[in-house]
Amino acid sequence: MAVATIARRLAAVAHEHRQTGVASPCDDPLVRETMAGIRRTLGVAPRARKRPVSTADLRAAVHAMGDRLIDIRDRAILLVGYAGGFRRSELVGLDVADIEERPEGLVVTIRRSKRDQQQKGREVALVYGEDPETCPVRALRAWLERAGITHGPVFRRSTGTATWPSAACRPSRSPWW
Repeated sequence: MAVATIARRLAAVAHEHRQTGVASPCDDPLVRETMAGIRRTLGVAPRARKRPVSTADLRAAVHAMGDRLIDIRDRAILLVGYAGGFRRSELVGLDVADIEERPEGLVVTIRRSKRDQQQKGREVALVYGEDPETCPVRALRAWLERAGITHGPVFRRSTGTATWPSAACRPSRSPWW
């Protein structure tokens, strides 16, 4: 296990003991010394961060997509997510009611977010792109129009055909959707 995993599990044990009013074994010097040894042996340097997607990579991915309904959806997800800096969970949580048309483009309201724990919400402007093929506004409009989505979730799970599930069916927040 990684050092962070062990430390997180120790924190959970300590928390449970505090909640029940029992002395925590995590406060024992032997446990502390053992954790210090684990840190020295395994190291605690964070893993290298992944390289962010470049504009050229995004453009290449979008150009490689076809005209199938699933391609139109995926193009919209990539371009809107990139332009708005959205997390996967924010994209999944978008409803048609969260999108406001403006002459300059769209204003997207994010109602729930990992970075907004009080759920105040935030608005993100998506403006027209110079290249129509990589424009997030055009891609989102094309998706909504082609899929016939007028209410409910913006991005819906694909069934592999042109038939789309009901408005109540959102894609999961797992990375495999």
